[in-house]
Amino acid sequence: MLICVRDITQMIIGGMTQNLAKVQGVPESAMKTIERITRNFAWSGDGTSTVAMKHMAKDIDQGGKKVLDIATRSEAIQLTWAQAYL
Repeated sequence: MLICVRDITQMIIGGMTQNLAKVQGVPESAMKTIERITRNFAWSGDGTSTVAMKHMAKDIDQGGKKVLDIATRSEAIQLTWAQAYL
């Protein structure tokens, strides 16, 4: 079974940060660090990536790889906070 970058980032980075994000939120500096780690992993640490993470996060049928978009997920978690308060 072939595990791709998308699967690994969803399982490891997404899983490890989701609970913390739900409880405390994700500061901007942490989002940038997580994005940098994801980008370095996706490109095997070979210098700068040739494709922006916004494009990597797009659906496969739109030319992306559907890699975890930490900023969008953080925003969705904040919306669940608002829902819980309402």
